[in-house]
Amino acid sequence: MSNSTVMDGKSGLKASGKWRRKKWAPVSFGGRLQFLKWEPVIALACYALCSITLNVANKAVFSAATFHYPWMTISIQSLMSVVILAGAALISRPLGYDVPLRAHPQLVLELLRPSIFFTMFLVSNAYALHYMSLPMLTIFKSFAPLGITVCEAIFKQEGISRSMLFALLLMVMSNAVTITSDVEATLAGYISATCSVITNIAQLFSLRFGISQEWGVTEKAVWGNLLGAMLTFPMAIYFGELDTFKSSFVELSTPFKMLFFGSGVMGCLISFCMYWATSVTRGSYVSFVGASTKIPLVLLGYLIFDTQISVAGWVGI
Repeated sequence: MSNSTVMDGKSGLKASGKWRRKKWAPVSFGGRLQFLKWEPVIALACYALCSITLNVANKAVFSAATFHYPWMTISIQSLMSVVILAGAALISRPLGYDVPLRAHPQLVLELLRPSIFFTMFLVSNAYALHYMSLPMLTIFKSFAPLGITVCEAIFKQEGISRSMLFALLLMVMSNAVTITSDVEATLAGYISATCSVITNIAQLFSLRFGISQEWGVTEKAVWGNLLGAMLTFPMAIYFGELDTFKSSFVELSTPFKMLFFGSGVMGCLISFCMYWATSVTRGSYVSFVGASTKIPLVLLGYLIFDTQISVAGWVGI
């Protein structure tokens, strides 16, 4: 092994008998995993874990009978993500890791479209969680892999393997059986869930093909969430949520407040994992993994929220 071999982010290079720090370029995940062939798998696994946890937390937050502030809640979650990620980037610099947070106009412009789609996805998802059971919403959202796979095939001429076609067929069959057996939602729930699926497809497609690879994962997550907060906070004011949010939040129980802020932390993590995963693999794979969380989410919805599911519904799942 030559003396120019990279050792690690903190140790740097061995030169002239001395160790000096090496600042990594922000390729993906701080550069520390960029040489690992398993990075896409790790990124997708982290995305799946965060997705399951966040969906359960958000179900409890958004389905509360007396606390329904979707715009304000998403705005706070976005701001929490900005603070946590920017703080982590600044703290890591004295440790020898160069995590840039460039406010380049081109980056902001590239992030604007996926940020709009992501905001629409979060809001429609919040309304769907309020009007629809967690298993039912999870089934609806599993139509997203079909949409993103078709979009990639039509607009980017990316191939669809036999295994992907088989998986898509299983998803459609599963959804058909479950929906016809467990129709448990209002019209508002169905409309919100449909909007959630459409905006999720548009967001993943624009993330993969609309953003340059020169930007780091952290800076994309920071500025993307900041744009999201700038989009949702004015809407919270417009719908009158800001006026009553504070008084309603004060009256909440301590466990619910902890859950509220915990969902903000999970929102930060899934935002990072989403930008990470879409930077190292296809959007359809990200969507497939998101759909694969159906089974644990249905089980958790059954156990935690006492959702009733028929035998045919279990067959579909």
